Amino acid sequence: MKPNRDPAAWLIDIEGVLVRDKRYAPVEGSVAWLRAIADSGRPWCLVSNNTTDTPQELVAKLAGAGFPVRPENLVGALGLASGWLLGRRRQRLMWLGHPRLADYWREKGFMLVEDGPCEAVVLGANPELSVARLDAALVALWEHGADLVCLGGASAFGTRRLGGGSGARGDLRPGGGDGQTGGAHIPRGPEKGWRRALPGPIYFG
Repeated sequence: MKPNRDPAAWLIDIEGVLVRDKRYAPVEGSVAWLRAIADSGRPWCLVSNNTTDTPQELVAKLAGAGFPVRPENLVGALGLASGWLLGRRRQRLMWLGHPRLADYWREKGFMLVEDGPCEAVVLGANPELSVARLDAALVALWEHGADLVCLGGASAFGTRRLGGGSGARGDLRPGGGDGQTGGAHIPRGPEKGWRRALPGPIYFG
């Protein structure tokens, strides 16, 4: 099947497509390519699973690199997650992403907890995430029925398994498996689990 060279609208990934990495150096030709799309008058937006920058910071970095981006042009994991949680009245959160983004959630009206009961555990990129924090999250999930919201790909924490474990489906018990992270295996379903989204290749010209 031949690719559609005249699409009606555009959904465009950022890292690995418009920019090379989180230094936000544009891929050669990408700024002019996006400007041409913006000037065409057709609908377009950027989609991102970035959980290390607030939406405002991400827009500012892209605009600083020369892209014609405004807040309304961005659909991001943080914004979608906050809207989803507020729509379901999940306001007591355990945030396992980067600590510098804790204020983002508070400004959106959420209460953040370090342990104990909560309504949702939200996982973002955090290379310094500790085993103790994961154990607290497992207690919230297993004993208190919190929802799990995993933003972006899970590659920073393994694949679909957090830790070793026996591989038993739905094994969320703290202290299970190899004792490192409780052997968590999050069940997939309409309320729990995640879907991974990886950027596809795109060529400018």
